[in-house]
Formats: sequence, structure tokens, C-alpha cells
Amino acid sequence: MRLWLDAEKLAAHQLTVLDVERSVRQQNVELPSGRVENLSRELTIQTRGEMKTPEEFNQLVLRSDGAKRVRLRDIGEARAGVENERTIARNNGCPCIFLGVVKQSKANTVQVADAIKAEVERLKPSLSHGIEMVFNYDESIYVSSAITEVRQSLVLAIGVVVDDAIVVLENIHRHIEAGLKPMEAAWSG
Repeated sequence: MRLWLDAEKLAAHQLTVLDVERSVRQQNVELPSGRVENLSRELTIQTRGEMKTPEEFNQLVLRSDGAKRVRLRDIGEARAGVENERTIARNNGCPCIFLGVVKQSKANTVQVADAIKAEVERLKPSLSHGIEMVFNYDESIYVSSAITEVRQSLVLAIGVVVDDAIVVLENIHRHIEAGLKPMEAAWSG
């Protein structure tokens, strides 16, 4: 919950930020309760003193002078919000919710990412209007790219080995045709 206070209204009511803080600390508590019991029954008593909604915070009494009460709504307002606005999540300048998925150490990055993408596609039709799910970072792209590069390097390496083997065999065969014995031709080749 974020409390937005108006400095002029605070001054007009002769209140300070510390007065507001003190009132919140004193009145926004969950008090220990107790129980009532007799021989046949036991009832638990709950004292509800913890505020949860902006409306409840806006009703908070900061000062009471006889019949006149100064409430939070008189000097500002309570709004639901993030704990620290400097770390609010944004995507393309719009507030958003970030969800990070970290695979287990032995899991396959590409398989995990593919499964998540499939699940997101399955969920998209059920999203409310104006809500979208996007991937801002996908480590599997780099892993897939690296795997592709390795495959291409292996095709090239295999090709080089085959080409070299053909050249060596042709050279050995040339030496045999020139009159060398097969073993001598192999050494020379």
C-alpha cells in the first residue's frame, strides 16, 4: 500500500508525516485475541485490526478532536502499488509483470523453453482483452544457435576428413602404379 500525502493539507490540519506514520503503526495491527470456552464449547476470538484495502487505509483516523476527525483521505490518499517504484517492471514503457523461468540444472534448456512456449500459446486465447504474453529474453535461442553451429562444423569436419582420405588413397594408388609395393606406397603416400 502506498500513501500519497499532500503537504499543504498536512500543514492545514497541523499534521506531519511522522503523525501519519505513527497512526498507521498504531492502528494497522493484528492484535492477539484469545478464546472463550466452557465445558461443551470453545470459541476463538479474532480481532481484525490489519487494513488491507486502499479504502480501509483512507478511513484511517489521524486525529480526533471531539466531534471532528481528520482521516487519511483528508490529507492524501492510499493506493495499492508496488513496494518500490524504482524497481517497477516495464515492457516498452508500459507497466507489466515479469515472470522468470529458471530450468533445473540437469534439464534441457531448449526442451524447457519449447514446453513453456507451447503452454503460453495454449493460454493466450483465455487472456483478457489488452493483456499479452511476450518473451523478452529466451536463452534457448543462443543454445539452439550454438547447436546449429556445432552441426555445421561437424559436416565441414567430416567433409575435410573424407577429402583428405581420398587424396591419400589416390596418392598411394599413384605410387603403386609407379611400381612400389603396397606397403612402400602407403608410407610414401
